[in-house]
This record gives sequence, structure tokens and C-alpha cells, in this order.
Amino acid sequence: MPRKRSILKHNARMHLTGKYGTALLVVIIASLIRNVLSVARSVVMNWIPAFKLFSAFPELFTADALRKLNIDPWLAALRELIEKIGANARFYILFFVISILVEWLYALLISNVIVCGMQRWFLRADYPQWTPTVGMIFTPFSSGQYRHVVVGMFWKNLWLFIWSLPQLVFAFLLSAPSLLLMYHVFLSGSSITPGLIRRIASLYGLPEFIFQWPWLVAMSVLLIVSAIVVINRAYCYRMTEMIIADNPMIGARRALVLSKKMTQRSVWRMIFLDLSFLGWAMLCILLYFVSWLGFLLLTPYYTATWIEAYRDLRDEAVRRGDVTMEELGYRRMDTPHAGAAFFTS
Repeated sequence: MPRKRSILKHNARMHLTGKYGTALLVVIIASLIRNVLSVARSVVMNWIPAFKLFSAFPELFTADALRKLNIDPWLAALRELIEKIGANARFYILFFVISILVEWLYALLISNVIVCGMQRWFLRADYPQWTPTVGMIFTPFSSGQYRHVVVGMFWKNLWLFIWSLPQLVFAFLLSAPSLLLMYHVFLSGSSITPGLIRRIASLYGLPEFIFQWPWLVAMSVLLIVSAIVVINRAYCYRMTEMIIADNPMIGARRALVLSKKMTQRSVWRMIFLDLSFLGWAMLCILLYFVSWLGFLLLTPYYTATWIEAYRDLRDEAVRRGDVTMEELGYRRMDTPHAGAAFFTS
């Protein structure tokens, strides 16, 4: 990103002038559509007794309990919770599998498309005398675009998932031994001893060294390294949805390749651009009960700033010859002045 963060933010504020109300409405609609299934899942989980976690922890948060720091009620409540889930293990496994599958399909077919529609609205909001209609966020659902948007976003998320597989493996290898120890400690009420570790290892046919600190340290290091790789890939693919929002017909592979070319040697600048919003995020968190409202009000500014970053990277890629504006869905409009031209979407 050749331009400074302050310039990107200034341009974002300028393009939101007189349009912030519409931008906020676009963000609210997109957020509601994206999160409707998560809200529904939370409501359903509140109907299931074993998912009411805090109901299984009676009087644990009273001043007297916290002062005494008595762990026995916690252990008893956890045992009760484990027994409730264990008694209906098949139901809970089926519930989680179905909910994950449904949410994945919803994200693939609906949420990702809405994200592209929202990005398109902010991309078109830079015209000074024109404010896009809220309905623009639904334009990717139109015939001829929908399939390309779905495939493009799926391709991006597929590669992010592939890059995150090592992280998932290391996270499992790190957490599984600890969870097994905790499970047997809660059930038996005993403390962690070498004898308990040997019994658990023998029971599950596992080597004892995975319960020792060298293994935990090694897996922690590998987990951190793999997380850094995933973060790098996430920023490399960050422009994909904006490229697709500009031109859904560009193709999934081409959009991902272009995103990587646009972001080369700019990942650290992109990370610092995100970190520059840390102060705003902390302010939203300090609002506590209405922190969600703070983040909602911040989102138009944050999104508009990233749109400015995309334009910066896009223009730089055009200058390098990596892509043309026509390929991104723009039309060249020649002016009466010789050699002068501009592009319009």
C-alpha cells in the first residue's frame, strides 16, 4: 500500500460524508443476514438443559464462594455437566454435526454473497454525487453473478481451510492430552500424579510423553508458527472478495491469484492498518453492555478504510501490469482532452 494509513482513513471519512446513515443501514442488514443462524442456534441451545452451563454451577459466583475459593462445587458441577452430556452423547453429537453443516451451507450460499454485496456498496460509494441504494448489497444474487460469487468465495475459504489444517492438528495434539487429564481428574476427584498419567496412557493406548511438558511446549511452538502462517495467508487473500465484488465474472482462481499479487510485500502494512483500529476497538469494549453497538457504528468506517486500501493496491497492480481495469469490470471513458481517460463501473 503506497499511501499512508492516515490518507486511507481520511479518504474513507471523505467518501462516507453524507452517506454514513445509508452505510450503517447496509452494515446492519448485512450483519442481521449473516448472523441469523447463530442467533437461532443460541436460542435452540438455551432450550436444551445440558447446554445451560451456568445453571449447573449453583452459587459459584457469590462473594462468599469467591472469597473461600472452594473448588469442590466447581468439580461437582462439572461432573454433573459431563454426566448430562454423556447420557445423551448421540443427540449432542448429531445436533452439533447438523448445526455445523447447516451454518456452513448458509455461509456458502448466503452470508458470503452478502459480504460481497456489502463490499460492492462501499466500492461504489466513492462517487461524490451519488449514494448507492441499499439494494445494491443484493445485486450479487442476480442471475449470472450468483454462481460466480459463490464459487469465488468458496475457493478462497477452501485455501484458507487447507492452510489452517496444520494449526488444527497441532491444536488437537496440544489440547487432547490436557482434556483427557482434566476429564479423569473431574471424574475421580484425584490430583494429577505420575500414576494417574500412566493409567490414562494405558487406558487409551497412548505414549506417556504426550502428557509431559516438553511435548506441550513443542506443540505450543508449532501451533504459534502455524497460526502466523494462517494469518499471513488470510491477509494475502484479503482482497479476493473485493475483486469479486468489482467483477464476479473474473473467475475464482484469477481472483485469488490477483489478491496474492496485490498484497505482495504489503502484508505487514495491512496488519498495521488493522492494528490502527485497536484504539477504537478498545473504546467499543469499554462500552461493555452496548459494545456491540460500538462495533456496529465503527464497521462502516472500518470497511470504507479497507476499500481505500483495496483501491490503492488495485491501482498499484494496474501500474505494474498485473491486471487491467477492464478485467476488473470497469469501462474506459475517453475525455475530450487528449490522452485523458477515466474508468467507470
